[in-house]
Amino acid sequence: MARGAQKKSAAGPNPKSASMTKKDLENQVNDMQKQLDKCKQIIAVTELEAQREREEAIQRDNEWQQRLEAAEAQVVEAINSANIARAAAIGAPNAQLIEKPKGTISLPDIMEEKANIMNDEYKLILRLLHSVAGLLEVKRSRKDQDKDAETAVKTLMLKHFPVLKRFQNEWPLDEFIQQYLRSQRAHLRRLGLLPKPRPRRYKSTPEERKAQAKRANAIGLEKKRARILRSQAEAVQERARDENIDPNLQ
Repeated sequence: MARGAQKKSAAGPNPKSASMTKKDLENQVNDMQKQLDKCKQIIAVTELEAQREREEAIQRDNEWQQRLEAAEAQVVEAINSANIARAAAIGAPNAQLIEKPKGTISLPDIMEEKANIMNDEYKLILRLLHSVAGLLEVKRSRKDQDKDAETAVKTLMLKHFPVLKRFQNEWPLDEFIQQYLRSQRAHLRRLGLLPKPRPRRYKSTPEERKAQAKRANAIGLEKKRARILRSQAEAVQERARDENIDPNLQ
């Protein structure tokens, strides 16, 4: 019986079972191919939709950019018109220049109150200053700046904002430049690119010096009186020890 089994196994697999396995494999390959084609279609549709969304987003961005540029152009045009009117008013015979107030000042508030320069225009002035301030040496203080470079900065500022001519000697420009240089030097010090300034020595007024001298004289007199009283007490104690007398009885 074992010999019969060996002969049967030696004859090879059943042709019918081999044919079914091949057909199953073909069916599986076909199914996989169909799934692959379906996935390709889904990917193609998805990429097409994504491309369409990207184009729509770019179009929306362009529209918003155009609206923003148009709004900025309107603001600049309005400001230029106001500057032209102000510049014409400056040339009037009764025009009066705005003097710099004494003490601590708030530049935005003064420019709005005296020259009707609102916050938006004030920011435009600062933006222009930052764009032309490359002519200045930020590591130097205001007094050490090149005068020609500072004059060039002021000329450019007055060209775009003639309203600043309403101020006596264009003093807001000096304030703008001073504040810009101070903030830039502080930034460089925080980065370690500029050494910290030496502390300034306080200078007292004549009245303060007189009061200090008066207090020093009073303290000196008190110290002298204390020394005299101490020397007298020591002398009394010394005499009492020599005479065997209780100093408290003196």
